Amino acid sequence: MKMFEVYLNDRNMDYDESERYFHNADHWAREHCASYVSHDVQDVSDVSYQYDNIALYLFQEEQDVILFRLKWVK
Repeated sequence: MKMFEVYLNDRNMDYDESERYFHNADHWAREHCASYVSHDVQDVSDVSYQYDNIALYLFQEEQDVILFRLKWVK
């Protein structure tokens, strides 16, 4: 089974803002994307100058990826 990945980052957000942003994206995907599987947030602050956290969202259908990206990817 092919999985599609979408990454969100916390550019220009503090910790609380990014936590809400990632949570809201997860909640929205659960409600609007039938093939949404899960998400995972990773702390990358030790290896990145730009981001503290990056979130990975997994989907099974490409049309859900497109819908999610239109809503959440800046």
